[in-house]
Order: sequence, then C-alpha cells, then structure tokens
Amino acid sequence: MYEYIAAGKNVVTTNLPEARRLKDYIYIAQNKEEFIKFCKEAIKNPKANMELLLKVAEENTWEKRVQQIVAAIYRILGGN
Repeated sequence: MYEYIAAGKNVVTTNLPEARRLKDYIYIAQNKEEFIKFCKEAIKNPKANMELLLKVAEENTWEKRVQQIVAAIYRILGGN
C-alpha cells in the first residue's frame, strides 16, 4: 500500500485493519462490486492530496519500520 502511495498511485483495497488508518486517502471496498467501482474512480480521480500521501509514505518506509521494531525489542528486553 505504501509503495503504491510513494509511487504516486491511487490505492484501492479491501477492508484491512492497516488500510483503515488511511481511509481518508485511499479507496476501501467492502465487496466485489464496490472494488470494481472504486478501481474505475481511482483511474479517473485522485482520492487525496498527493503531497500529503507522499508524507504518509515517507513515515512508513521499511527503514522506519525496522527502527520501530528494534526499539520495541529493546523495550521488551529492558535495553536502552
């Protein structure tokens, strides 16, 4: 999802927990018919401000995810 956003693409997805965090910026379909409808809409109309979406993507790079995981491991193990 974040890779598509970083590439400047609209996102159409099913109702996944991770996707719900971005519900104001992407298309979230509840069923097959809605998915098809949203695909057509995404081709014609961007869902949100691309600058804002790129910021969201930058905050969710693999590097940032690894940093979060390492920090969580240190917290669990009682490290610094």
